[in-house]
Amino acid sequence: AQFKSWPRVSAQWIDWVNRLQPRFGDQWKSQGLWSLIELSKVGIPKQSLLFDCLIRFWSPANNAFLFAWGPMSLTLYDIYLFTGLPLIGPDSPYLIDDPAAPKLAPLRYCYPSYQTVVKQYEDSPEDPTETEHIMFLWVLIGQYVFCPISGNPSTEYLPMACSLSTGKVYNLAAMLLGSFYRGMNSCVANNPLSKLGGWLGSCKYGHRPIFPNYFHFLPLLVLCLRSC
Repeated sequence: AQFKSWPRVSAQWIDWVNRLQPRFGDQWKSQGLWSLIELSKVGIPKQSLLFDCLIRFWSPANNAFLFAWGPMSLTLYDIYLFTGLPLIGPDSPYLIDDPAAPKLAPLRYCYPSYQTVVKQYEDSPEDPTETEHIMFLWVLIGQYVFCPISGNPSTEYLPMACSLSTGKVYNLAAMLLGSFYRGMNSCVANNPLSKLGGWLGSCKYGHRPIFPNYFHFLPLLVLCLRSC
């Protein structure tokens, strides 16, 4: 269920990027969005089996993988190297107060998927508008920065899309890292057995990882075996 928000590249999305790029490409570069938009045109397959193995070592208390040799986790520097997203500016999508941002009219209906947003601008004969750019940015940050677990567009990120359309720079790297932590923690919270499996699997191969925040999930018998 956690993979519902995994982005799927489509020809319609690539066409939409190419349609808007001549007019807004320079703005994307100045805002640090260019690399992320280019990455969005490349399909990245999800490694479900590898994820199932790694999640067993994730610690929500530390926001890191706890291996026998020590903790390991993504950092802001890693996010910047992967995506080129900016490391400056406001870092909370919920505290946006930008009076210069355009006021988007209320959406007529709730979009069931990102693809439906993309399709409404497919084969549009008109020149790109500011409203279309806002919708594009909404899909971009929803799919590739915030990644709601539902896998559907969320209107709570529309104010940020409106503000981004004016050229304002946000600390999207920190927001993406926070989304990664939230997603990992949600996976662990919804699959308590992953904690037990990770600990037992490590012991099987002679490792002694430390999971201080997992002990309240382990059965008493397992704790007794560990102490022995």
